Amino acid sequence: MNEKGCCVKPNEISIGDGTYSPLSRHLYFYINKQSLINNDDVRAFTKYFLARENRFEITSVGYVPLPQNTANKTRDRLQTMK
Repeated sequence: MNEKGCCVKPNEISIGDGTYSPLSRHLYFYINKQSLINNDDVRAFTKYFLARENRFEITSVGYVPLPQNTANKTRDRLQTMK
């Protein structure tokens, strides 16, 4: 329920903007910079997770992908880590 006492349906928008929160939480994964640079598997997984074309796969298992602007910034930052 929101502050007005109305039910809020969980979806990508309501979870992303915080209006739905009782049964959701942020899930973070932290990547060691050296592993990202030196381990091709770590780099491939990170690119996969951030790729626009994989948003459907992420949502099909019940996760809500990063907002597009956040994913874009993270992808840009990933490109500079070599």
